[in-house]
Amino acid sequence: MSIADNIKKLRKRFDLTQNELGEIAGVSGGAVSTWERGTAEPRMGAIQRMSDYFNISKSEIVDDTESIFGKATGVSIPIVSTIVAGLPADAYEDPLGYEEISFELAKTGDFVCLKVKGDSMTPIIQEGDIVVVKQQNDVESGDIAVVRVNGDEATLKKVQKSPDGITLIAYNPAVYEPHFYSNKEIEELPVEVDGKVVEMKRIF
Repeated sequence: MSIADNIKKLRKRFDLTQNELGEIAGVSGGAVSTWERGTAEPRMGAIQRMSDYFNISKSEIVDDTESIFGKATGVSIPIVSTIVAGLPADAYEDPLGYEEISFELAKTGDFVCLKVKGDSMTPIIQEGDIVVVKQQNDVESGDIAVVRVNGDEATLKKVQKSPDGITLIAYNPAVYEPHFYSNKEIEELPVEVDGKVVEMKRIF
């Protein structure tokens, strides 16, 4: 059976509406509708939430070797032009495309791909590159993160932590000089982390 069939069967087994199943999976009822039609497929986070809620194995939901796991080797995640804080990847509409990450990586959290704009991180990360972002609200010192300052559009920066605050560092200081934010500024502006960059993909 396909994932679409499995999800529909699961929903009907527990006599749920698409909206009710969406609440369990952490997505909208519209997203569940696309799953059941086979025009989109749930990400690992949504699969895990359904698995935990119904106390079933993930294989009971994902029992299709030709589906999103590509013979159990990879998972497709959306490429977006910017990241909206607080939204799971399932909430992104009209993505620019999709990239594949390994099944092992997908099991560790929720991911989205971001198409890089600007050249503040050149030469390591260039405009047009695709970065794979693990969605989380904190990172370790030295990590490259997707950061939002004062609610503005999220950008990529290396995060350097200290007891007094954090410094956002670009690889291209001619475009963006290192900028320090105190702990007070982090709270008041605010300065927010949307995710950690775990992979970079470049299209030649």
